[in-house]
Amino acid sequence: ADPTPRPPRPESHGTILVVDDDESVLRVAQRMLERAGYETIAAASGAAAVARVAERPDAVSVVLLDVTMPHLGGEETFDLLREQRADLPVLFFSGHSKEAGAQLAASRPLAGFVQKPFTLAELEVALEDLQAAAEKARRDPVPTRR
Repeated sequence: ADPTPRPPRPESHGTILVVDDDESVLRVAQRMLERAGYETIAAASGAAAVARVAERPDAVSVVLLDVTMPHLGGEETFDLLREQRADLPVLFFSGHSKEAGAQLAASRPLAGFVQKPFTLAELEVALEDLQAAAEKARRDPVPTRR
């Protein structure tokens, strides 16, 4: 693994809502993203994440969402966020089951998954892939070609 972070790409900049009930994970993820050139908004619970998006729905480019949280878990939070903004890209992350997290993401449009602990490079690749898919969906929301 190359310890030198890649320079941020202009098209990858945006505001990422980081959602995790573990304060230390939340802060580390924010620092990583800020180092990569993103702005971040923190939410320590699913309910806080839903409130942040309700306050400023267009301010958030992507949500980085922990799968396992008390009270309002990642799956329920995802559903509530998508009720507010159907096109909001969500990158799930978990330190638990990689298979369950990947299945959760695969079953939802504009969703991805990254396994904790992750490196900045892994996170950047997952975010770039998710943002490219979101841009493609905006350009061509309903496939017209066969």
